[in-house]
Amino acid sequence: DLNQAIGKVLPTSAAMGVHIDEISAALAVMTQRGLDVNEAATALNRMMLAFMRPIDKAKKEFQKLGWAWGRNAFEGIGLEGVLRRLVQASARYGDILPKIFRRQRALRGAFILAGEGFKDYVRLLQKIRDATEGGGEVARAYGKMIGTVAEEVKAAGAKMLKVMYDLWEGKGFKWLGGFIRLLSRYFGKTSLQTNSFPYQFS
Repeated sequence: DLNQAIGKVLPTSAAMGVHIDEISAALAVMTQRGLDVNEAATALNRMMLAFMRPIDKAKKEFQKLGWAWGRNAFEGIGLEGVLRRLVQASARYGDILPKIFRRQRALRGAFILAGEGFKDYVRLLQKIRDATEGGGEVARAYGKMIGTVAEEVKAAGAKMLKVMYDLWEGKGFKWLGGFIRLLSRYFGKTSLQTNSFPYQFS
């Protein structure tokens, strides 16, 4: 279910040093492109695992490209930097994504985030960072995830949910509505003002 899907991607992202702002933007873009949130969370989790524990063929591709893998894959560049590399490598080599992502769900997510969805991802991520002062409060709370209580993770997610809602209220991000509703099932409604929101919270 949704709890399992979100609960699966958060530990992996924390282990890889990927913050919740990057995760939220990625999930939002994938759901906008047709994946349900369970599929999106699974796809993103398997994408990160493909870098954490790559198969031998993928390691050869990483070596050819000069990319790190394992826990160092996202160091200093985050998910956005990795996706940008994938976009550039795809433009140069064409068939690079299937060589790196052997699992179908991971590949589907990669085709979205390193394809037509990349510009939406970057734009949304920047808006989230602007709203949270570069990750600030959300990133600090999220950084406590390993070895901490679930309530702190929920608090970080609830903050991100509020940021998403604030973006939805502005211009250009109405497509976030469905994702906000889905995300609320896991993180709760928090203090959202829902009078003008056209989606029913569960």
